Amino acid sequence: MDNFTFGQNPKIEGKPNNRINAINKPIIIESVISIVCEGYINGLESTITDNKKEEWNTKGLNIIPKNITSIEKHALKLEELLLEELLEKLKGYDKVGIMLSGGLDSRIIAGLLKKTEQIQGFEVIVYNWGMDGSRDVVYAKKIANLYNWKYKKLNLNPSVLKENFYHNLKIGCEISPIHLHNMWAVSKDKDSEVVISATFGDSIGRGLFSGKHVKELNSEPILKDYFYLLKPEIKNRYFPKIIKKKLNNSNYIDYISLAENDQYFNYLNRLLQTAMSLIELEKPVVQTFTSKKILEHVLSVPVSQRNDDYYKIILKNLPEGIGYIPNAKTGKSFIEDTNELDGLSPTSHKYGKWLREDLNDFILSNIDLKKIESLGIFDMTNLYFLISQWQKCKEDRSNRIDELMSYLANLSIFIEENDLELPKNNYVEGNNIFKTLTNRFKSILKIKSYVFSRNLLKSK
Repeated sequence: MDNFTFGQNPKIEGKPNNRINAINKPIIIESVISIVCEGYINGLESTITDNKKEEWNTKGLNIIPKNITSIEKHALKLEELLLEELLEKLKGYDKVGIMLSGGLDSRIIAGLLKKTEQIQGFEVIVYNWGMDGSRDVVYAKKIANLYNWKYKKLNLNPSVLKENFYHNLKIGCEISPIHLHNMWAVSKDKDSEVVISATFGDSIGRGLFSGKHVKELNSEPILKDYFYLLKPEIKNRYFPKIIKKKLNNSNYIDYISLAENDQYFNYLNRLLQTAMSLIELEKPVVQTFTSKKILEHVLSVPVSQRNDDYYKIILKNLPEGIGYIPNAKTGKSFIEDTNELDGLSPTSHKYGKWLREDLNDFILSNIDLKKIESLGIFDMTNLYFLISQWQKCKEDRSNRIDELMSYLANLSIFIEENDLELPKNNYVEGNNIFKTLTNRFKSILKIKSYVFSRNLLKSK
């Protein structure tokens, strides 16, 4: 259908994807709670009022449940539909950019983009970020060279990370700045008119959400205050409202579970797509794996049959053998059964270390605890303890605490820069001392055990 919009970036209702105008707007408490708990906003709200997002339109999907008797036939059909999607969405463009990592989903799209290029004759530039010697950088450059594409490596370092705290203000401070990588440089680069992304490939292509297979998801969406930072009474008041927002999208996809729908309409839409919207301030982003035909083809397959086998078949067919290049996540071939490692670094950035060391003063000086407390949602004793334990984290990569610290600093900047209207009285009736003390004990235990376990994994 002509108005099918699944996979387009979330936009403000009735407006283009311009910079957020947040001056003097009231802050939405449910949105802040969502970000603290999950890293993104559930539902269609923004951080501030009068900026409600458009819904993804999935009406008209015709999903017919079916068991797959030929995995190869099903995989080749998916490959055909992905190529068809690229041919359709790239019509009329002369300069196409692709965000390419060492991952499998972006590699599949790179191989099919090469076929599209041969048919439609546009120029291609590869955008890639990461530290020198990392798998993401080495493999992306190798693919670009094999395909005779332009290659542009974009830096990741403490300075770029710091700049993202201010770029994040342009799109409403709806996620932590650690998710923006170097997307601003992609948005401003003149070598492309449109940018291809395969961000949804793992989730739609083989049912993986942050590394967890769809069959491992909870039966229904949940909300979790991981470090017990929120007042118990606040959770009683707001959690049911947020869960309702998770479930209230009118265009939920029939047949698949509520939990998987939640991942599409909240996690993919409000985390991954929000990060991409920074690029869309300047140019279109084509999110692949999202056409109506692809969704109907993939989601008709039972969860038990959605696995890696489809990717293995498609990867074998890609031009110049790029499917045989080791997977960046493992350092091993995804297609061939081997224990041989590539010897390259799996780490493309050191966000955790950069936040805790290089940007430590910047983070701590910008977390305005008076403004944070005035939101009325935090048990400030627990929050103070989290802040005190932050520097004890030793891993290079970012973790949940890093993400929370960077978000709270960014939120404080967002409030200050736009003079946002804070709640005048968010007092909650029924304050229970026993619940509060229990909450604090759980918070201390959770934070300490989390830091210990993360550091233990790093030392092995």
